[in-house]
Amino acid sequence: MKNILLIISSLIILISCSKENDIRSVQYWSNSNNIAKGTINGIPSESKISIYSDGKTLQISLTKRDIDSVLIEQFSFLNVPIHTGDFKLNRYSFLTDKIYSTYDAGYGDVLSTYCIDSTKNNVLSIKTLNLDKGIINGVVNAVYLYKYGIPTNIDTIRIKDFEFTYSK
Repeated sequence: MKNILLIISSLIILISCSKENDIRSVQYWSNSNNIAKGTINGIPSESKISIYSDGKTLQISLTKRDIDSVLIEQFSFLNVPIHTGDFKLNRYSFLTDKIYSTYDAGYGDVLSTYCIDSTKNNVLSIKTLNLDKGIINGVVNAVYLYKYGIPTNIDTIRIKDFEFTYSK
């Protein structure tokens, strides 16, 4: 009886280890070869791409770090449907399941969070999505605001034609 249980346990481990991963079974993808390119406030910029999925939606992060891997800036796109199309980006609200985006800028653990400017046309376009091959291609155009001080000052970040392609 012990031998049968040992054989069954071994088979289960072998089957689970040999399963090919795709976005429906992998929680997090990150590959240093995947670079996003576009402009931030008119200046050419590059970021690394990482993808997270809960099986129902995607979270796409475009991250820039310094030479010591300290976070400098990050664009996050959350609740993105797992299909192609143009998606309006919204401000974050825990009361909704809308697609939303934030921009974090600073150095290390001292970051400022910028919110989507809801008066502008902010769009994430997913052009290609192949779950079996792990390929996602898209482009982002958005405007983010950061309000601070008294009287209120406003800092604006504009990302334009920020193209990304992820291939695992």
